[in-house]
Amino acid sequence: AMSLHAKVFHLTSESEPSDILFRGDTAKLFGMVGGIALLTLVINAPTCGPLLRKLGLVTPTETRNKVVENYHQHMIQFVLKEYIALLTEERFSNVDFSVVKEHTWLGGITYEQLIRAVKKHKDKSPSDSYTEPNLNNVLPYLSPVGDKITVESG
Repeated sequence: AMSLHAKVFHLTSESEPSDILFRGDTAKLFGMVGGIALLTLVINAPTCGPLLRKLGLVTPTETRNKVVENYHQHMIQFVLKEYIALLTEERFSNVDFSVVKEHTWLGGITYEQLIRAVKKHKDKSPSDSYTEPNLNNVLPYLSPVGDKITVESG
């Protein structure tokens, strides 16, 4: 409707009386289409949520829960990989892990995950340019709890 209105406005001139009628008709058409779109939103918006709940389409399925958990695990691994890469740079040598874990996905990493990420980083880095990550500010927050080593709150 908007493009039709613009096209009619462009093709018609104000000197012809019939052209002014065409301009008025396109303005009415534009108003009607906009009104119908607004009415559709006003009616559909409040009713779609209850309708979807009634049909049972918003309850999470087992598959969706698995996908979300898989995504969560991938994000933890990605953030850990990037964190290890940043720890190889001198400018990040004094970063406190307690602050990092509060603001990232790294709050629940284990010692084993950290060591695995360091090994992957070493394997994927070129041997001539590999720099060992500075873990001095990370390891104090990892301590044994039973047989498992987990992140302590600092």
